[in-house]
Amino acid sequence: MIRSQRELKRKQQCLAALERAIAGFEVAREDAEAVGLRCDALKADIEAYRRLRVEGLAALRIARLADVPAGLIQGRIACGLSQAALATRLGVAPQQVQHWESELYAHASFAAVLEVATALGIAGSIQLVGEAERPAPCAPGGSADWPRSG
Repeated sequence: MIRSQRELKRKQQCLAALERAIAGFEVAREDAEAVGLRCDALKADIEAYRRLRVEGLAALRIARLADVPAGLIQGRIACGLSQAALATRLGVAPQQVQHWESELYAHASFAAVLEVATALGIAGSIQLVGEAERPAPCAPGGSADWPRSG
């Protein structure tokens, strides 16, 4: 996932270099498939970032609770905010937002996550969709062996 304009530029440069290498036959035949897959992944990342920037919050999809951290980063991008601008809204140092995002909010408190979502204007609109039909582990018919995903 691309998190900043600087990272977008780096990935665009990497893609261009890989495409030049492929076009100039500078890639060994046995490596061509791997390089092609890397190009496809870079193109997908670049397109996802551009879509967030163009469509804004309408492009934001959070399907599972595990998707919330990435959704907060995507929400920031969709709002056109830098990490520093989000930090200003939150009243924290820019390094704090950078740290939270670098670890996908793994050590951020729930209160901090909620504060970020509120600052982005998405706290009241996060709706988890997907596996609603599956019973919870503690619900009747649920399973203590519920598979963990992450």
